Amino acid sequence: MKAALIPLLSLVLASAAFAQNQTVQSPITMQQLMRELRLQGGNWTFKFDQPVYAKIVCEIPSFPDAKKVETTEFVSDAPSREISLFFLVSPMRVGDYPPPNAEQERAMKILLSGCKATDGTRILYYTEKFSMLPWINQDGQVGDYKPCIALNPELNTEYVLSDYYREGDPYEPKATICFVTSLDKATPIKPFKRGESRKFKAADE
Repeated sequence: MKAALIPLLSLVLASAAFAQNQTVQSPITMQQLMRELRLQGGNWTFKFDQPVYAKIVCEIPSFPDAKKVETTEFVSDAPSREISLFFLVSPMRVGDYPPPNAEQERAMKILLSGCKATDGTRILYYTEKFSMLPWINQDGQVGDYKPCIALNPELNTEYVLSDYYREGDPYEPKATICFVTSLDKATPIKPFKRGESRKFKAADE
């Protein structure tokens, strides 16, 4: 009788152990989806204790040698205590990885609340130079900054929205944002400096 119970007890224990194992599948996160589609950006709402202007500066160099740089500014039409921003950098063929012998373009999409110049979303284009031949084989580290804005943004301080570059190459499409109480050009602005150590907590952390 005892001999018969041993296999039965082993079967019960094995069944109990198996019942504790489980698999749960979850949908991919928005961050994972954006990374797979090569999208950088999002939506932000900024709140201040006094009315301020938002100022976005986009620099698009001429391809491929950056002999000319086209600078476009988007500024709030009036100061506000609350400002919303939609900013996105995306490839022209979202989710696609074109071969390096084909021209590859990216689009900066900008919609700033209280700024008529961005009504309907403004789009600026630039070439993804360092993913194309012959520049893909060029020396120097490639950088591709995504938006990094402080959780508690300081006034008169630039924050990066996008910065695409290769060290040693003058071609550098870039976009920054800052908040100011006055549009007086004499107001000093602390510029964004690539490679400088960050001393603030970002909004997405």
